[in-house]
Amino acid sequence: MDQLNERIKSEFEMKKIKLNKFWITESTLNTLQEKSVNKIYDQGVSKYKVLTKFIKIDNFIIAIGLPLPHMEEAIVIINRFNIFIMTISVILIIFLVVIISKKITRPLESLKNLSQDIANLKFRKEEIKTNDEVGELAKSINIMSEKLEKAHGEINDQNNRLRDLMSDVSHELKTPLSIVKVIGRFG
Repeated sequence: MDQLNERIKSEFEMKKIKLNKFWITESTLNTLQEKSVNKIYDQGVSKYKVLTKFIKIDNFIIAIGLPLPHMEEAIVIINRFNIFIMTISVILIIFLVVIISKKITRPLESLKNLSQDIANLKFRKEEIKTNDEVGELAKSINIMSEKLEKAHGEINDQNNRLRDLMSDVSHELKTPLSIVKVIGRFG
């Protein structure tokens, strides 16, 4: 059994596969009589494993070895890299969401303030230059503000004329009423 193990080890070494730990047991040989056997040999300090498939054809044992890198370290490195990338992605996404939300809410805030000013009869315009529905809404509110300012001015002019008319009519009616009152006293 030792000779068989040494022979297989030397064959692997000729193929530049260095084995620190390798052995074939009696149970492996017994199983080979019925079917092929797969074994993984951990090479310890060398930080790799060797996947070996044993096949028995006639009186020959064929050993096919495939070195496997030490997966635990690779998995740890990949997990750290994934966490790093996800953290940067989350920070970048939050940053982009803040910028985009400000870009959307700033014009809406301006329109809210404009509508409050219009409601308080402080007519003005707000310059919002976007190529979307918010820009169209801003144009409409600006036109509405102009028309309301014009209508408000016309109503104030009408009120002033009406006040002047009432004052004139009141003055004109006072004189004849005074005369009628005087005649009524002496009459």
